[in-house]
Amino acid sequence: MDFVRVPSSSGGDPLDAFVRAQGDRLLRLAYGLTGNASDAEDLWQDTFADVIRSWNKVAAAGAPGAYVRTMMTRRHISNHRRRWRSERPMPNDELDRAHHPKGEAEAARDLWPLLEGLSPRTRAVLVLRYAEDLDDAAIAEILGIGASTVRSVASRGLAALRERDMT
Repeated sequence: MDFVRVPSSSGGDPLDAFVRAQGDRLLRLAYGLTGNASDAEDLWQDTFADVIRSWNKVAAAGAPGAYVRTMMTRRHISNHRRRWRSERPMPNDELDRAHHPKGEAEAARDLWPLLEGLSPRTRAVLVLRYAEDLDDAAIAEILGIGASTVRSVASRGLAALRERDMT
């Protein structure tokens, strides 16, 4: 996912340093949430537009990576609520391959059909748990729900995936 290019600055800008350190990781999260590179790039850019506008608040949070991860996940869920129900992203394998290191695109393409039918919240819980390796408390904080709800949503999501696998 090399398409995130930030011009170098000699002033040691903290925002620039943050984007360089966390940009690719957050783009992978966006891909896990959306399932295709085009939507992931849009989600990343929309989130970082907000980050730029409110950088002082983000930096003051103490853990800007976690703060921005929360912003991105909530934006994705909110965007899905507004999305027209019959709208579906078109697969774009060439673009996906260009934005993933070798092998990662294939893994993401194999995983996405499984996650596609899940609700955005369920997909977010599973991506945050298994791709971002976050615990239930961190996921609960990001999504603004209780840790027991995270466990319940994850359990139902995994059960739905197992049920699909059996059919």
